[in-house]
Amino acid sequence: MSNEIEISELRLFEPFNSMSEDQLAIVSNHSQRRVLRSGEVLFHAGDRDELDYFLLSGSLRLVSADQKIRVFDKEDPMAYRQVSKLRPRQYTVSAIEPVEMLVVKSFDYERPRATADTPDYLCASVLDYGVDEVDESDEQETDLLEKVQQALDSDELKLPSLPQVAIRIGELVESDLASADSVADLINTDPAIAAKLLRIANSSLYGSLGRCETIRDAIVRLGLGATRQLVMGFALRDLFNSENKLLRSKLRESWIESLEVAALAIVIREMLVAPSYSSEEALLAGLLHDIGVVGLLGLFLTHSDLLEEHDDINPVLKRFKADVGAEILRKWQIADQYIDVARDAENWQREQDGSADLCDLIQVAKLHRYLNNRVPLPMARLTDVPAVQHLPLQEAYSPETSLAILQQAKQKILEIKGLFD
Repeated sequence: MSNEIEISELRLFEPFNSMSEDQLAIVSNHSQRRVLRSGEVLFHAGDRDELDYFLLSGSLRLVSADQKIRVFDKEDPMAYRQVSKLRPRQYTVSAIEPVEMLVVKSFDYERPRATADTPDYLCASVLDYGVDEVDESDEQETDLLEKVQQALDSDELKLPSLPQVAIRIGELVESDLASADSVADLINTDPAIAAKLLRIANSSLYGSLGRCETIRDAIVRLGLGATRQLVMGFALRDLFNSENKLLRSKLRESWIESLEVAALAIVIREMLVAPSYSSEEALLAGLLHDIGVVGLLGLFLTHSDLLEEHDDINPVLKRFKADVGAEILRKWQIADQYIDVARDAENWQREQDGSADLCDLIQVAKLHRYLNNRVPLPMARLTDVPAVQHLPLQEAYSPETSLAILQQAKQKILEIKGLFD
């Protein structure tokens, strides 16, 4: 077996899946293949080595300092990321069976991908700075990630609760007492939710079907299932708020992104051949996909010292929001399809068997939000993402497809923001 690493192998992992061929060639020169025997230790908790490890095949045992054990293999939802990134190492990692690893010598390969419009200072390499300056920045980020990881391992994260109105509607819809009249009576106890539901039933989302004058009329038009999903979407808005100015700003950014992704998801769904999910499901998936941010920022409220010591909390959001989001939705007993979305919305190399699912849709919607906001894509080409190839578009994907999506999304984004913000 050759120790050389192919570029196609690098593309299996984040952040390499967003790099150009030239950048990957550089990374390849810093990489090698390593095979571990069963029982062989990769590194110990507390180590401060300068190597990054990615799992190519086999399974690993991760043992934390408090002897908690985790098995890590290619089926793990985080298998596209580095194994135990933090320094010092948080786990002792050993091979359960023969294991093949991609080993990359640590260097500044995670800097932003250059584009024609990217300022030079955003693309500077480690060689362009004093070593002490880069090391200090890395140490600050590592320190913050370590503290958050410790808080999560100690179950200090208080997951947000599903708003009561959404819980009550959900329980009623699933009961034998569910009817348009009973659900209308409950929704009418919350005038704000009732007004929003009436507005959406009379919006262009449901065409020119005649005007609904009562909440009961709206529920009959929407259906009980769609009503439940929409009420949850309306109730989510209150979670994306905080009295802390910095956290409020971050939550606001996340909510606006969620609204835009939801609108794009609805537009893209309308371009699919026989989609297996409704517009309401696409909408709710978009609104829920970034819910992990709510949980993580709540952690900063209870650990105010972290905010005082660290100005940039984006590395924490990037590293942990997928896992925290999935855990929140499990607590809420939300359907598995939404948990998949929260966990894998940014797992760009995700592949799954069967027909295209909601996570595929949300990934493609997120990528088009990058395009709509003129932000560089997190990969070289849109078609490098399996979800783009997986969606059953009425016509084969082309750049013109993206232009059509963005054109149709302009009004839809304004409409969704008007209804939910």
